[in-house]
Amino acid sequence: MIEFVEHKTDGIPILCGLNNAFLSEKNNIYEYYLKTFYSKIAFVEELNKVVVDANKFTIYFPNQDSRAYYEKLFKPQYSNHFAVTVGDTVWIDIMNYGIDKGKAIGLLGKKLGLASEQMMAFGDTYNDIEMLRSVTYSYIVENADDDMKQYANFITDSNDNFGVLKIIDKIIGEASPLSKREFGLAARTLPY
Repeated sequence: MIEFVEHKTDGIPILCGLNNAFLSEKNNIYEYYLKTFYSKIAFVEELNKVVVDANKFTIYFPNQDSRAYYEKLFKPQYSNHFAVTVGDTVWIDIMNYGIDKGKAIGLLGKKLGLASEQMMAFGDTYNDIEMLRSVTYSYIVENADDDMKQYANFITDSNDNFGVLKIIDKIIGEASPLSKREFGLAARTLPY
């Protein structure tokens, strides 16, 4: 996949390990931008020689052409064997089948004893579809692509105008004093 990306696209391959995101050192010019998405980045001389447990392979498209590459190259090349998804105009994620945000929120709900009717999710782009379908209180931000609105039950203000925070503040503000106290107690007792 690394060679495919480097030889057939203008994308930047990123191997997402369990503890680090790995990039070729020739792509260190993107470090500042990528640090908004990855807390730990390791730049290596040869990306195709990195041997780690990984949870996904991501391609960053600084020219904002991920959707075109998805349709033209990645969907035909990889979608029969992997889950391939587009994240806005700058990302393509390739993961094992059955691995997506919907599966993750379902597992989290199960671990916390929450039904889908008790959970919220916020999204803006194609890699959020499964997550939005998995919960009752699914929100799409106003500045998401119009075709994404079909996957959410509610629309909130744009992410540029703090739409997610507005909904969270509203929900917390409407909670009963007992619920607020329970919420505060639960937040303090979580192990992370």
